Amino acid sequence: MSIFIKSNINAVIHVILPFINGGLFDAFEYYTSIYDYNKEVYLLLIFNPAFDYYTNNINIATIQSMFDDKYILSPDILDNIIFLKKPSQLIRYQFNKVLILDNHTLYYIKDVLNAQEYHVIIDPFIPSKTDYQKLNNSSKYHLYSELLLYKEKI
Repeated sequence: MSIFIKSNINAVIHVILPFINGGLFDAFEYYTSIYDYNKEVYLLLIFNPAFDYYTNNINIATIQSMFDDKYILSPDILDNIIFLKKPSQLIRYQFNKVLILDNHTLYYIKDVLNAQEYHVIIDPFIPSKTDYQKLNNSSKYHLYSELLLYKEKI
């Protein structure tokens, strides 16, 4: 975790799928860990109009309720969570350094995200439409394998 805290991440970004997955909680946990050191970090949770959230009753109130049920939170930590109705709304924001979680998130936001530096955690076992080899050649992108982040030291 310290690699992200020391790199002054000012936004954690996650596109919400039409079902709840671990990536949503990963994004929240990275955000809260960074928030402990930097109160200027934001969590941007983005809905995608192409997804059917209604079937699984996924909305802002449901997500906030899940966070309240699962975690012991200080009231101020929720103040820096921003919900966007669609990925294109991200164009309104400019960041220095962002942390992007889940393979699908980058695919939906890469054309509208304005940041100087991108830190992307990739699950190597989940297929993605993003060309990570191409991104790896860009100095703006720093790619991390989720597998290596959790690998035990011997």
